Amino acid sequence: DSDDELPPEGYRLTKHRKGFWNRLLRIGNAHDNDKLLSFKKSLIRKSLLKANRAHDYQAIQTFKNIMSFMGDRPSSKNPAGHARKIIRNALRSPVGLRDEVYLQICKQTNCHPNQRHALEGWNLMLICLHSFPPSKNIKIADYIRKALELSTSRDIKARAQIALLLLDVIEQIGERKLPPPEIEVSAISRLELIELSVRLPDSKTNTNNACLNIAVDPFTTVAEAEQMLCDRIGLEFSPAFGLYEANDSSHELLDSSRRVMDVMSGWTLTKGEEDILAEKLSSKKKESSRKKIPTKKTTQKKKVPYKYLLFQTKLALSTGGKDAFRELVNDPKAINLLYNQAKRDVMMGILEPELSDVPKLAALKLQVDEGDHVSEFHHKGSLMNKMKEYIPISLIPKNPKSKNGAVLLRTYEQKILHKHAKLKGFTAHSAKRNFLDYVEKWSTYGANLFAIQQRRQFKSYPEDLNLGIGPSGVFLHNPEDGEVLDTFSYKDVVTWGYSERRFILVVGDVVQQKKLVFHTSKGAVMRQLIHAYIYYKVKSKMTSQDSQPASLRAGVASATADTRNPTYVGTRLSSALTR
Repeated sequence: DSDDELPPEGYRLTKHRKGFWNRLLRIGNAHDNDKLLSFKKSLIRKSLLKANRAHDYQAIQTFKNIMSFMGDRPSSKNPAGHARKIIRNALRSPVGLRDEVYLQICKQTNCHPNQRHALEGWNLMLICLHSFPPSKNIKIADYIRKALELSTSRDIKARAQIALLLLDVIEQIGERKLPPPEIEVSAISRLELIELSVRLPDSKTNTNNACLNIAVDPFTTVAEAEQMLCDRIGLEFSPAFGLYEANDSSHELLDSSRRVMDVMSGWTLTKGEEDILAEKLSSKKKESSRKKIPTKKTTQKKKVPYKYLLFQTKLALSTGGKDAFRELVNDPKAINLLYNQAKRDVMMGILEPELSDVPKLAALKLQVDEGDHVSEFHHKGSLMNKMKEYIPISLIPKNPKSKNGAVLLRTYEQKILHKHAKLKGFTAHSAKRNFLDYVEKWSTYGANLFAIQQRRQFKSYPEDLNLGIGPSGVFLHNPEDGEVLDTFSYKDVVTWGYSERRFILVVGDVVQQKKLVFHTSKGAVMRQLIHAYIYYKVKSKMTSQDSQPASLRAGVASATADTRNPTYVGTRLSSALTR
């Protein structure tokens, strides 16, 4: 910078001198800026920016990782590990140290004698520009334009052009939550999109083994990925389906605003990365000085880490009766996905049917799988070896070959075949619709469960609960025994809101109301679900009536506005339902 245009306080470059005595006694000429910001084959001794002199150790560690990533310093760690470490430290550091990262990358890519290593430095620049923005105090854009003008390498020019575009994008989007996963680092280095394999409930088994691939970039949000999947499948009504992070025993709905790559990064968090996430989720407001109510210590089960992305129904809107949602009913692909999910949940014991419904549901599934009853194929003993496919796993005897076990299975088989014979003429689509008609009547069907804590609001309930949000309303669920402790229909929900650590639900009527406060970090997703259910219930009610009252039209307009307004935290649309 010239004397006429001085950098902000603390953003002057530190003075670097060659030689031990020159550095110790601060004698001799210091390196000029051009020398200071040019490639150096050995480690720096202090930070490049004066503002970071108190953090020299971290600046030097960053420089080591940059050199190792670029191949200028031997390391046993893979390059992606160094990139993750650089970004992990930067995300928990002040702006000055983030700018230090960018300046060090500029320094090591400027006049580098090895073009291949210099290219790796530009890859690192792109990885950082997908993670956090530089401040306005350092003119990274000027350096990028200079490289674009002077470089003779096509590969470096290509990355410099992308870097200029990313500067604008990252300034608008802001920093990410977590360091990039290795799959993202590799894809950026190759200038390729990231191939993701997303699972779906399988039509042939009672698992999530069906797969669909989509290509995303590091900025792709959950909402954008959901729309890609809907387009690939051909679903006409995309709001009913959502993306979950899952393992073989549980799944959790994702916030639509999160980056997909941040979700995947969270599955392999190190201790330091968990600290970053905890800091970002912590409330910005100071805790009040009120004395905290002592609570009983509970022994929580160790959470099994998630392993894959799962695409399935998040809004289990009705497909039968007078409240049937036409957009779903008229879409065979949507019905197929709803059926596969409901079938999986019944067979795996997530939904528990009445014993009298088990043969009916099994017969409908048999009609879907094998068509009409044919006595040559559907006879006594024909289902004995595949009963696990047709009745819930909880009803399978521990020893199926024992006398009692065999009798029980033969009884189920006889009832299933008897019911199946009565379904002759049903198409697979009709059988799926009838299967859904049964399960939609159950109170927990289609519910998304969220772990919450309640503090003495319900003295007879345990502290750790699940809050279920489903098509019929909101309910409190005991995770230990699966019992539904309390339910609130959407007509009883007056309003709701959330903060980073709490979810607030106000239930009651015009005369008397009760405010419930639950401790959870999933308030944003819970708010989105409740809002969506009430909006589509109002919409369904409107379309089923000949006339549309102005009050309902206003309610739907309010809900639509909320879809476009991410800062919205509550609504009173439930009052429209009671009318």
